[in-house]
Amino acid sequence: MLEAFGTPNDQSSSSSLFPSSPTDEGRVPLSSITSLSVQKQIAPFIHDLQKMYRKENRYHSFVHALDVLQAVWMFLQGEGRVPPLNPVGTGNREVNASAGGISIRSGEDWAVKLMVDGEEQGSEEGDTRRRRPNWRTRANEKTKLGERMNNGKTRKVPGALGLLNDAEVFLLCLAAIGHDVGHPGNGNAFLKNAHAPLSRLYDDKSALERMHCTLLLRLLKKHGMGHLVSPLTPQGREGRWLVIGTILATDMSWHFEWLEKFGRAMKERRLRLRYLLQMQQTSRSANSTGNRDAATAGDDGESENETQMDEPDLVLNPKGDGTWVVKPESPDNQRRRISLPARMTVGLADGEDDEEAGSGEGLFRSPEVADREDRLFLCQAIMKCGDISNPCRPHNISRHWSTVLLEEWAAQALLERQLGLPVSVVSDANEKVQCVGQVSFIKLFTQPLFDTVSSVLDGLYPIAQACTENRVLWEQKLASFDLPSS
Repeated sequence: MLEAFGTPNDQSSSSSLFPSSPTDEGRVPLSSITSLSVQKQIAPFIHDLQKMYRKENRYHSFVHALDVLQAVWMFLQGEGRVPPLNPVGTGNREVNASAGGISIRSGEDWAVKLMVDGEEQGSEEGDTRRRRPNWRTRANEKTKLGERMNNGKTRKVPGALGLLNDAEVFLLCLAAIGHDVGHPGNGNAFLKNAHAPLSRLYDDKSALERMHCTLLLRLLKKHGMGHLVSPLTPQGREGRWLVIGTILATDMSWHFEWLEKFGRAMKERRLRLRYLLQMQQTSRSANSTGNRDAATAGDDGESENETQMDEPDLVLNPKGDGTWVVKPESPDNQRRRISLPARMTVGLADGEDDEEAGSGEGLFRSPEVADREDRLFLCQAIMKCGDISNPCRPHNISRHWSTVLLEEWAAQALLERQLGLPVSVVSDANEKVQCVGQVSFIKLFTQPLFDTVSSVLDGLYPIAQACTENRVLWEQKLASFDLPSS
């Protein structure tokens, strides 16, 4: 089974959150998914995937996988990157929504209407398609500058998820439903302490996550989707890199390191885009002024102010760290910097101070490297948010997932005691311990993650607010345990 992944040490054996990536930077093309068959490939894949999730697991089950996929889809929908799926009553008629990849057999009492390119798929035989507003218009709205966002701020740069094409979104969804396949119900710490062969195989580094990758890639190959993650083509290597990197990010032992790197990369992206937008505005302004001066000077005169304000000349940083810097000896660059307002030359935007924005032009990665790394960062961010989204759901659902997780942990703790191993999880499942655990987890992990990601993907802002509301409910319940009995 490991041949699907090469040797175990092919994967990230260091503390880096980026797995070893190919030198080819070809994107996964849309054509790689348009030929896929729902009935012949995707449905059998899902069926086999479900069987590989351990039914005995109280938490890490196929239901959790579907839960994460649903969360990921809703996050993408909030950003306008996928269409809404709406269950509708259809009696016992057979429905085939081939354009949207949905097939409902006869005998079911529901179907799915999928908005595809401005058209609604008919839910009954003989239905005509009715034109509706294209769902992709919401994605276009994410690129409009000056628009009011969900968090109340004004959009100053285009939406980040425009970086992902539809094939990469599809791979993200595959990673979401397969991210815990084969989970034994015990964590990495247990496997390491027990010297389990799986943990030793992967050198005690993200053993479960790397095993999930191995199984998922093998299953994709079995069901005719291996070309999406094939190591034999540049596009396949890129897809493989994206899937592996996305699943590896679910290892919470790298959480704080990842969060810091994600925040830094997205801050750099905002500054770079603002800088380029400001350069464009300055160029238009300079050209407009030059045209007016030229008209005043007459046909035989040329305005000295008529200049082409294009992008500064950039050179690779001699430090060899992959960043680009402005070539200081270039007269054109000196002229361009002189033409810019002082705040623009250091990359500052309104409301940002020097410490937040950094030192300006010298902090940028090359555009190609930045776009590629940021695509992975965004997939990782959406996956991580989906994986620990339970504290953001309606409180009764959140409480259910917390309860079954404690039950799974209690079973692991019992096994650890029987084997004489250190207990690596919470072993008590009473209500007060549950409240303490949820408040602590939200404060330490969930809230900072959703606050950081929603600053980039504002569609997640309402979900971050729901997380805060749940924390308050858990805190209120925890306080009730400390009240004196009457």
